[in-house]
Amino acid sequence: MTRRRLCTAAAVAALTLAAACVSPRNSLGTTTSPCFRAIPVAAAMVHHQGVLIGVRRGGGERFDRRGAVRPARGRGICLVAYHGHYGPTTVDKPVTRATGDYAVAVVSLAGDRPLRTIVTSMPVRFRHL
Repeated sequence: MTRRRLCTAAAVAALTLAAACVSPRNSLGTTTSPCFRAIPVAAAMVHHQGVLIGVRRGGGERFDRRGAVRPARGRGICLVAYHGHYGPTTVDKPVTRATGDYAVAVVSLAGDRPLRTIVTSMPVRFRHL
């Protein structure tokens, strides 16, 4: 019995040490986290259609009246991608009159202001892993 207890105690000690060495990690990263506030606004921009693919934080891009991306200082954007069937009449604030299977909603970093929606037929990679 003593040998069995000793082995059990050693196993418990080893597992405890192994668990202490592992720290929790956020696979999404801290830079993307503020953009999760943009999901409700982005969902409304695509009229709650399609499947959410992912969320990314963009740099300081902004859009001019033609929809072209221009750099801006001190401001960030959130990109929220969806897969479905989209066109200029099925999304809010479309950049072009294109139709496609993917829509990327561009929302302010604060997550409260819709900026533009980009519709494309090309697959969008927004997976975090």
